[in-house]
Amino acid sequence: MSEVFTVTSQSPCVQGHFPGAPIAPGAYLLGMIHKTFIERFPESVLTQFGKVKFQGAVLPGDEVRIVWDESRWPKGKVQLLVAGECRLTASFTAQPNA
Repeated sequence: MSEVFTVTSQSPCVQGHFPGAPIAPGAYLLGMIHKTFIERFPESVLTQFGKVKFQGAVLPGDEVRIVWDESRWPKGKVQLLVAGECRLTASFTAQPNA
């Protein structure tokens, strides 16, 4: 299953990161994954990311698709795709929301 978001050139995270050649910071991308996790799995808490690999830049204007693999729940994997190309992969661990 997947969700989609777009990084805008007006997003505060890309202002000054980097002047003349803006990109979405890794912390912003992980934050978007976390935000989507909370919406998608309201009964769970994301306890950690593991093995995060950045495989390419996400630029302002890019439509980013978040693809979840939860087949080994409570462990899983997530990918960020731009135009079908992987830009980030990460593993994660979740636990039930107390």
